[in-house]
Amino acid sequence: MNIRTKILALLIVLSMFVGSTTACVSEHKQNNTTPFVTKQIQMNIEFRPNVTSLIDITLHENPKLKHVTKGKVGYALAGFAHNGASYEHLITQIFSENKDVSMIIVPEIPGSNMPKGMLYGDLVLNDYVNINKLVLDRLSEGELRHNFKIDFAVFHSQAGLVAMMLQEQVNLKKYGIKDVILIAPAPPQEVKWSFASNMNPYSFLQYLTIDNNGAYFNLPSRDWIGFFFTNPDGSISRRLPSMENVDKYNTKAPLSATLQLVGINILSMNPPTLELNNSIRPSVTKGIFRKNSPKLWIIDYGNDTIVSKNDVINTYNYLMDTKENINKVEIMRHRQHSGIIYVPNAVHDAHLVMNIEEINRII
Repeated sequence: MNIRTKILALLIVLSMFVGSTTACVSEHKQNNTTPFVTKQIQMNIEFRPNVTSLIDITLHENPKLKHVTKGKVGYALAGFAHNGASYEHLITQIFSENKDVSMIIVPEIPGSNMPKGMLYGDLVLNDYVNINKLVLDRLSEGELRHNFKIDFAVFHSQAGLVAMMLQEQVNLKKYGIKDVILIAPAPPQEVKWSFASNMNPYSFLQYLTIDNNGAYFNLPSRDWIGFFFTNPDGSISRRLPSMENVDKYNTKAPLSATLQLVGINILSMNPPTLELNNSIRPSVTKGIFRKNSPKLWIIDYGNDTIVSKNDVINTYNYLMDTKENINKVEIMRHRQHSGIIYVPNAVHDAHLVMNIEEINRII
């Protein structure tokens, strides 16, 4: 099997994630000043034997609090093709409305730096889980300060699935986390995901990059907007970040992790033959958030074309081992223990303004 055949197969495989949601973008909102203080730290993480990654971590501190060490601390992990900067808008909202939150920690996982000991394109979702566990371990062991703990954690899209895998392997209560907030999370293998089930695996070949770091998914910024900000009617949401911020938020994604995320299997290389195979997607145990776990909250975006309302409800029911109907779940945001927070007219991207009052009730 020659290298050209392998590259052709990889080009075809990775293209499936974009689907047919590209659209022309004409309007952008202007950038807002971020009212918080940022500090940067790095951790060198060995997440496989003899494989390391230098993880950049941003500490966002609330300048309204004189004693940062006394407030609540959050942890936020970005989703597919997003980096940590995509959370700045949400962090701005939280700090402006919530006087109790002193810091939000945003790691770049699997890393803005290339791993040593393996190709970036070969990273899988369990590598994301291992890196998160090791970062959380070091934070809880006093990397920042003595008796450090995290009060709440936010995970968007693909990161929502990583959070489920984390909870499966290490109860997030271990780190002091009381509330887990999943924003439009990708469902686990056991929950049918309409987006992944109906995608065309042979479209959009142009988004694969292959270089010395391996094969990875790389969306141009305008197509990134088309993918993450498309309404169900095919139009582009008018609630957009500036193009400058789009360039800032957009990042590459490893090929292997992407195939695992959406369930694409390579049957043969020559000729390239692909299949949708849900069984290769990550699996988690039913009811992992039901007992002795952090409270579970899921954000349901009303105009999301990637994670639908039914996907959210079925994921919630699976993780909580319950059977809530749609109407009942929609009003669960008024409960105290867990539930779904419905945000109408919002598309998939975490940049969008959410119901910050509900978020602040949680955290």
